[in-house]
Amino acid sequence: MMNKCRLIFILLIFLSFPIFAQRIEQRLSWNVENAFRYEIILQRMEAGRFVPYLVDSTTVQSLTVSLFPGFYRFLVIPYDVLDRASKESDWIYFQVTSLQPETEEEITETEEERREREREAYRSLPPLSARIGAAWMPFLPIHGEMTHYNSLSMNIHVGFISKTDKNIKIGTEMAVFRYSLDSPHIPLIDFQYNTDLSVNMLALIWAKEEKAAFVFKIGALFPIEPSGRSLQFNVGAAVYWRLNNILFLETGCDYSTLGSNGFLRPNIGLSLIF
Repeated sequence: MMNKCRLIFILLIFLSFPIFAQRIEQRLSWNVENAFRYEIILQRMEAGRFVPYLVDSTTVQSLTVSLFPGFYRFLVIPYDVLDRASKESDWIYFQVTSLQPETEEEITETEEERREREREAYRSLPPLSARIGAAWMPFLPIHGEMTHYNSLSMNIHVGFISKTDKNIKIGTEMAVFRYSLDSPHIPLIDFQYNTDLSVNMLALIWAKEEKAAFVFKIGALFPIEPSGRSLQFNVGAAVYWRLNNILFLETGCDYSTLGSNGFLRPNIGLSLIF
């Protein structure tokens, strides 16, 4: 759809304000065919580079903003009736200048305004999010016959997260584990590896602005290779740390069983949530 997108103009309408007003209003306008809503990403140049300034959504083909004098750029992402994003537009560059002399105090952004702008710069996750990533997950035996620690373990995980409340989301997770329980004294080339499939239910409690989340999960691990092993129980907790709009650092710990053995599995990894 975006190859038909024609950003016709940027209409900056400067409204009349009293002489003591700190900022004036501008209107950003565009023309995109067959779009249900639009997401606008606005950036401002600071210290020679563009940094996130504002992310907003609207159902009309214009957005009224109140900007300090400076250099800016924005792009538009259209969404269809199923809330699926189409190809984003090119960046549109423009400059906001002062219409009348202003003191330094009048054009200086306050610390509170700066923090509010930075909070708004993060894109809110959609109601239904996909998650994919990988983690390092060593085994720490805590009871049973297994007595040695083994660090040769990792998983690749995928899942979906759906919004149920303002700050709470639930979802499912599937992970493929590849690990060995052999003694570390055995040569590496002789290690026998196990493969399990984990299926978990997740509950996520997001912190403010969705910059971090506390995660609790419960489920089971199904042995794949070698066969004949018993079903494993799994429960865990983690913290998701948001590194940028879609990249998250995950840290946590799981507890799982294997027959009469019990393991703690601390983990650290990266995930994309989009």
